[in-house]
Amino acid sequence: MASVDEGNRDVGGGRHARDVEMEMRRGCPILAWNAVHQINLVSPNLQILGSGFIPSITTAGPVTCKGTSTSTPMAIQFPTNTTINLRTINKLLRKRSYIDCERNGLVVLSGGEGPPSAVNVPSKYSHALHIISYRYDVYKHTTAAIQAHSTAANVKPAIQQLAQILQYLDDVRNAYTSCARQGDTHLKGWFCPELEYHIWLDYIERSYHDGARTSMEKRVGVTFEYVQKRQKPEIFDFRKSFNNPTGKV
Repeated sequence: MASVDEGNRDVGGGRHARDVEMEMRRGCPILAWNAVHQINLVSPNLQILGSGFIPSITTAGPVTCKGTSTSTPMAIQFPTNTTINLRTINKLLRKRSYIDCERNGLVVLSGGEGPPSAVNVPSKYSHALHIISYRYDVYKHTTAAIQAHSTAANVKPAIQQLAQILQYLDDVRNAYTSCARQGDTHLKGWFCPELEYHIWLDYIERSYHDGARTSMEKRVGVTFEYVQKRQKPEIFDFRKSFNNPTGKV
């Protein structure tokens, strides 16, 4: 399978799609699945994932994001018990996003269902949103490859599982976009609780379903409420101390 760098160079189709297709022809769809979980959240390889029209990066309002202005923020739920219909799957397969490094922004393309949109991204969130964008494309191309090359009757459960992951990652991405549009992302104290809870889940559990959330609470005491209240340590401090427990550089 392609490495992170290989995916970055041609993640919109091209080489990465061909890599997935080759694995499917060899009867190894699980390799595409496993490749996603080998990507390191703290990868330094942050590159632009696309090209073309880049909309302006926008922010609004000098407030810290609390989810939405009319509702209490909530953790993005993994749609375990939700059946994703074909129309929604096709819509998810048309979407993509990438980090625009020059403008410090997240650009989201809806696949012809609306103009591209972009929001500012503080440096602390760049790697996480980059990884979300890349993983989304890996799962997207894997789903498309299975649809195109498998005639087995039992393929639907696999497609549903992939679609649920796509839906979850898209929901996290949408939550961040909404958050960034409501607050001043240039403020030092600005944060997006939905994204930070996702980063906790990804770092501690490498999974997003209810079982992973229960496990994380037992292991490190982190819940969405913990993140929302900004209890210490926050994910970036925890990750730094975990990766370098002696404090030596």
